[in-house]
Amino acid sequence: MFNIICPSFLPLVPGPPAGVKSAAATSSVVFVSWLPPLKLNGIIRKYIVFCSNLHPTVMSEFEASPDVYFYRVPNLACNRKYSIWVVVVTAAGRGNSSETITVEPRAKAPARILTFNGTVTTPWMKDIILPCKAVGDPPPTIKWLKGKNLHPVDYFKTMKALNGNVHAKPARYPATVLIDGRCSGQSNGSFIIWIVKSEDSGNLSCVASNNWGSAGSR
Repeated sequence: MFNIICPSFLPLVPGPPAGVKSAAATSSVVFVSWLPPLKLNGIIRKYIVFCSNLHPTVMSEFEASPDVYFYRVPNLACNRKYSIWVVVVTAAGRGNSSETITVEPRAKAPARILTFNGTVTTPWMKDIILPCKAVGDPPPTIKWLKGKNLHPVDYFKTMKALNGNVHAKPARYPATVLIDGRCSGQSNGSFIIWIVKSEDSGNLSCVASNNWGSAGSR
């Protein structure tokens, strides 16, 4: 005789996205970025981006594919504050919400970086791509710096105060990454290193700048 026992349980919903950012791209558009959840508890089917405005009360939902971590939210009112949060969806349903952040579409939006920082570990002699998604109005320019003793935005502020006197730059400041046959900046802001070597190790930061401000990855 066999006694079959099959415990019943509900599948666990996914955890919240590990991080979320949002920034104005124009007077009517904002971008949202996020990180995957630390606890998947299944296969991600999609992400849902929520955008809420309290005056009047309006909440919109936007769906994003499971391999997408950026979303463009259009048709917003200039200089009005919106609440943004993101939810992960698996077969078990919607997971816990990310933290709620506030964003305000605006003209003359300062440069902001939506990419998250992290550590990249790669085998020797492989290629790597470092992303840098930035928005602003006008669209920002992006530079990559290598160094760790001073935040890249502070570097640019100091250089502006020095009227561009490069010779007055202390050695501890980050240096612009050398573009050569193995390193290349891309039109989308990302940075590619082909055939990685030990000399490529270190802290790389992207800096986005436009007429109204600068932002750097830490």
